[in-house]
Amino acid sequence: AGDGAGDGAGDGAGTPPQGGVVVLCAARWLQSSPPAEEVFAYRLLVENRGPGVVQLEGRHWRFTDKAGGIIEVPRFESGVVGQQPTLRPGQWFEYTSGASLPGGAPGTMRGAFQMRRVDHEDTEKSLFEVEVAPLVLEVPGSGN
Repeated sequence: AGDGAGDGAGDGAGTPPQGGVVVLCAARWLQSSPPAEEVFAYRLLVENRGPGVVQLEGRHWRFTDKAGGIIEVPRFESGVVGQQPTLRPGQWFEYTSGASLPGGAPGTMRGAFQMRRVDHEDTEKSLFEVEVAPLVLEVPGSGN
């Protein structure tokens, strides 16, 4: 798994279509770092199931750790992994990134993508948000 684009990503668990866009997400624990920090990787797949061309312009993430600490990616930080992919109907974009929870796990990840309808005449009305279903970040076998 890694960064990529393609056609026909198929069905899976994630968000219901928003503006024709579906987001599938998964996270996995990578390692513990002293004293209590937990490190996770997360993979997101953004699929355009709508009739028009869309572009991913930005994202917003909010990570909460076990101690109640919050790490936030500002609203709407530009692109993802250095890219602002454009997706025709039926195309998808997938990427992997990571996060650390300084206050330990379990924690949560929630957020949204800012998308733009490329073929829309009114630039202001062409923007829309796609909420990403909250993810629980937990260490396997920890009983959390």
